Amino acid sequence: MIDINKTYRYRNGEPARILCTDRSNGKEYLCPVVSMRSDGSIWYHHENGNICQSIFDERDQDLIEVKEKKVLWVNVYRYDGDYYGNAWSTKQDCKDEDQRLKDREGTLVSRVRMEFEEEQFDE
Repeated sequence: MIDINKTYRYRNGEPARILCTDRSNGKEYLCPVVSMRSDGSIWYHHENGNICQSIFDERDQDLIEVKEKKVLWVNVYRYDGDYYGNAWSTKQDCKDEDQRLKDREGTLVSRVRMEFEEEQFDE
């Protein structure tokens, strides 16, 4: 369900501004969500964000939620031929961990910045 307080884009990547989610003609309406493109054109959507059918069947105008990107820093170590890592929310914390582990066996082979969205599962 589209939430007016969240950020959306169209399937084609263009930003979408949600104007309302309760459009009505006095009864239950099939396309209650109204969005506006940057050029001022208005689009009508179902509650799930799919564009209401038009003569052009413009699927590029389906709404997709833009989720906040998260960043983690990961130190990747090699120990006895295997790799392992620890993730931290800041680069400095990641560097500090490396300093604490200098006395242990294992070699730091990489420090990686990971950017992801919650509920993103790469296969």
